[in-house]
Amino acid sequence: MAATSHQLGWVAQQQGNLEKAEDWYLQALHIHKDFDNRPGMASSFEHLGMLAEARGPLKNALEWIVRCVTTFTGFPTL
Repeated sequence: MAATSHQLGWVAQQQGNLEKAEDWYLQALHIHKDFDNRPGMASSFEHLGMLAEARGPLKNALEWIVRCVTTFTGFPTL
């Protein structure tokens, strides 16, 4: 269901319906959260960030991207 919701969000985004895309991505995010699917949550955060970037202001996009990055507890160091 999460994958389908995500794909429907992508279709809505491609059609320029950003509000509907946001609804679909949020639905996917809630499903991913219910199953503690962190990669899925990060993907939803990423797409919500891209939508926020398109809609403005950029502060909203940054908030989604920060959520994307902080979804995981450990990061590899260089």
